[in-house]
Amino acid sequence: MKKNLLLLSATLLTLFLLLELIWRLLGYHGINLNYEPCQYSRQFGWELKKNYRQQWDSLEWSVLYETNSEGFRDTEHVIQKNKNQTRVLILGDSLTEGWGVSFKDMWQSILQKNLGVEFEIMTMGTRGYDLIQYYKRLLLSGLSYKPNLVILVLLPNDYVHLNIHDEPRRPAYKIENDSIVFDDNDDNSDKIIPPPVSRNSAVRTLKSILYRSAFLAWLRTTINILTHQPGLEPSIVKTAPWFAYYKNYKKAAPIIFEEFSRLQEKKGFKMIVVYEGKNIPGDLKKMVTLSTQHLILIDLNKSQRWRYDPHPNKAGHQAIADQILKYLTNSNLITLSTAQT
Repeated sequence: MKKNLLLLSATLLTLFLLLELIWRLLGYHGINLNYEPCQYSRQFGWELKKNYRQQWDSLEWSVLYETNSEGFRDTEHVIQKNKNQTRVLILGDSLTEGWGVSFKDMWQSILQKNLGVEFEIMTMGTRGYDLIQYYKRLLLSGLSYKPNLVILVLLPNDYVHLNIHDEPRRPAYKIENDSIVFDDNDDNSDKIIPPPVSRNSAVRTLKSILYRSAFLAWLRTTINILTHQPGLEPSIVKTAPWFAYYKNYKKAAPIIFEEFSRLQEKKGFKMIVVYEGKNIPGDLKKMVTLSTQHLILIDLNKSQRWRYDPHPNKAGHQAIADQILKYLTNSNLITLSTAQT
């Protein structure tokens, strides 16, 4: 009996190692549980850690992830602008942060390379951010750099707001006299649920080893996809205690775009809205066009996205950079922006 158990254990271990080798050769990776670049922020809900450096291992990629001294996935920038350069500020969420790709493969890096030294591209993308946070980031951080051009990257979930699990962490705000008023005294740090980490060192070590397995990472991801039940999110949102954020968000959106329009005139910059999707909602399109005439729709195909993740892969980032460059080349935005100081 003991001999049979040993033989069975050896067989299962050999099979697991063989599967692990096959999945590694197929290009899959394990997951680094120690990778977490975000921290709590009273002003924004959360933000990326400053001067962060860590290897980011996930099922389909393994990249070195670094942030600058301001907590953005970008090179260093100074407040004082070179008058011979056009400064381009980019706001967005995980797509703009460069989810799953190396810094050199991000669409901003590709765009910077193609535009050359006459342009200075600044990235302020942060995973999970929405329109409220983009607006606040522009006010508190972006405008101090006096950009010539602002590129706002929107995804469908930035407007059809269903990121329900992040709601308690988002910045507190209210609408008064058709204006957005932020309340930075509202501290939600106690509402942030830390990742489940066992206090038992042996359990932590075993879990870390298992998550490092490419085969188990693939198996877990596949099971999650197969068991996912789409269509439940809206009903959950409507019954949530923070449904007020969702309702106010719809009211806040047109106010924010009106503010974008006023800020362009007051601060002397132009704005482009990039919508990553085939069809933009009609009311959102109307708000965008009233704020700025510059709207780019980018529809990526399956080959330009990760297989198990909706984010763009390297080919997708290249496509985004190409379409934005084409728009900039065919419009008068470059000329208008360069003329400003």
